[in-house]
Parts: sequence; C-alpha cells; structure tokens
Amino acid sequence: MRTYQIMRLASLFESIAQQNNIIGGFKIEKLVPANTNLQNTITNNNLNSWLFIKGTNHYGIYRIYNTDVDYGILLTDWRDQGNFYIIVCNNKMNGNATLEISQEKNDNFIWKYKPMKRDGNNAYRKLQFSSKYPDCLVELAIPKSPTQIKSFLISLIELAEFRTKADNLSIS
Repeated sequence: MRTYQIMRLASLFESIAQQNNIIGGFKIEKLVPANTNLQNTITNNNLNSWLFIKGTNHYGIYRIYNTDVDYGILLTDWRDQGNFYIIVCNNKMNGNATLEISQEKNDNFIWKYKPMKRDGNNAYRKLQFSSKYPDCLVELAIPKSPTQIKSFLISLIELAEFRTKADNLSIS
C-alpha cells in the first residue's frame, strides 16, 4: 500500500477527531500521535493491546466507536519495510487484529477473508462469509475527502463485524 494513501486516511481521521464530530454514527478519537514509539506507550485497559505493537513508523492510532461497537485503528508500517497497513482491532475482545489491510488496487483497499482456525470448519466459514462478500474478497473505496469517510467507516466496521461472525460461525 502506498504511503500517500495512509497519510490521506490519517489526515481525514485527524480532521474528524479534531472537530469532535460524529461521522456515520461513529465518534473518532485520536489516541496516539504519528511516529510515537509504541513500545513506550502506556496502554489503556479498554483498548486491544494489539494496537500497541512494536515500531515507530506509523501515522497514528484512532478509536472508532459508538454505543454498539468499539474499534481501534492503527495506520502503520509495523514491519518497517515500506508496506503500510490498516490494522483494525475490536476493543471489546483481546487477541489478534480483526482486520489487517495491506493491499490496494484501483483506489480501493483490498482484503481477502482466509479463515485459519484448526477446527475443520474453515470451508463452512468461507461459505458463510461469501454470502455477503463473493469470493471472500472485499474492496473498500479509499476515501479522498471528508464526505467519503462516512461510507468508508460504515463499510469498514460492517466488514469487521461480519468477519467476527463468520469466524464464530454465527451468521444466520
């Protein structure tokens, strides 16, 4: 993923957080400024610890929440190799990130659902997931302006929630 796309997304998040606006039913809060050494950051117990992975090459950590959902979003090059990621973590759960988006194509972020649980049900998970996202492939339009951030956030949170349901085999 190219640096300027992450920078643009961080800038949009930053502007909404500064204005203290609610966008698409979500509040955006800036948690950590860009390029802070995350190893030295004291984490808040209400946040998923995965947001505070090592590294300093990032563009900030944001909290996206409302009364129903609470997600942290880390915009980073967490491997310090020039590959930028959008890391999305559910703050109501511990453990791994819900989404790690690192690919883009034609002004869209690309993410593919690949369940890797070891219970023999991954084919069924993929079948459930493909009921909403054919081929288990998701494209999210990269927002270019503040007016596009609402639909991006709604799509991102819907994807994160649906992925969790597919992983838990709870799609009806």
